[in-house]
Amino acid sequence: MNTLQLGIAPYLHDYNGIATWVVLQGHNMDGTLHRETGAAALLRVFRRGIWVEGGADLNGKPLALLMFNL
Repeated sequence: MNTLQLGIAPYLHDYNGIATWVVLQGHNMDGTLHRETGAAALLRVFRRGIWVEGGADLNGKPLALLMFNL
């Protein structure tokens, strides 16, 4: 799976504060069982190395992710 994301923060934030980003994502999956190309709009909220994001693709399919970066 290949993914390209472009995000923008609507306000300045400190590393120790809570940050909000608006993210546009393009993806391409080319596997033996599933093939898909699409795009999505996501809202990402994070603090330090932890973030949660959610949104939907162009077909309205919900997407969500919880990430921990150590």
